[in-house]
Amino acid sequence: MIEINIDPVLHLGTWGIKWITLSLIGAIIVVIAVGIIGLRRVGISLAPRNIIGMSLSFIIGLVVGARLFYVIDNWSYYLEHPQAIFSLAGIVIYGAVIGSVIAIAIYARIGKLSFWRWGDAIAPGAMLGMALYRVGCIFNGCCFGLEAHLPWSVVYTSAQSHAPFGKLLHPTQMYHLLLGLLAFAALWPLQRRLKTEGSLFLLWLILFAATDLPVRFFRVAETFFLGIQLAVIVDVVILAVTIPWFVTRICSANHPDTTTTLQPGT
Repeated sequence: MIEINIDPVLHLGTWGIKWITLSLIGAIIVVIAVGIIGLRRVGISLAPRNIIGMSLSFIIGLVVGARLFYVIDNWSYYLEHPQAIFSLAGIVIYGAVIGSVIAIAIYARIGKLSFWRWGDAIAPGAMLGMALYRVGCIFNGCCFGLEAHLPWSVVYTSAQSHAPFGKLLHPTQMYHLLLGLLAFAALWPLQRRLKTEGSLFLLWLILFAATDLPVRFFRVAETFFLGIQLAVIVDVVILAVTIPWFVTRICSANHPDTTTTLQPGT
């Protein structure tokens, strides 16, 4: 059993900040920093204008997407409390993924940049940032699991925690963290090995959904449609789209069209 007795708010004198906020800021910094390293690894010119533009697009897309999908997932509450929609009290990570990808795609198109190459460059950092964000979830007690009497169960003993007080739970935040770190460890060395543009980016989305999906069945969450969580629906859709797309891109690169046109006299 693992006991967690941590106040979700870090108190510094009369000033306090939530651990989950610190983890989000840290995750964003990690994504950008590791993304810049990734750009160098794949040979993309680091024009400051593009770095700043992509970073701002990523942050805006992340915040909007994470909040939008949280509101959708808790729509019954926000129908009764519409004034709370525009606060930032509640985000979901799969919304952050969707929102940031859309925002980066829009910026790449406007700036006439290769979305696939930039996607390949930032994919490992995005996976690492999402994993490290879960440290804040552990301290916060959010995203908690179902009751479980296991040697590795967690129990929250802080009255301020978002998790149920004193109950043995699946450490789902730790599941997310460990699986995310494993996915990053798989993506990082592949950044220089997968030569097909877009393949690493698609593999990131596959690994994100594949590592997120199983954990959802051990988490306490509201159902969205036919007794199914919205996160499960999103993960399944991501896998259904990206796996065939990934296979197609890899196969097309390995088996290029070898048809040649005969010229006169040949």
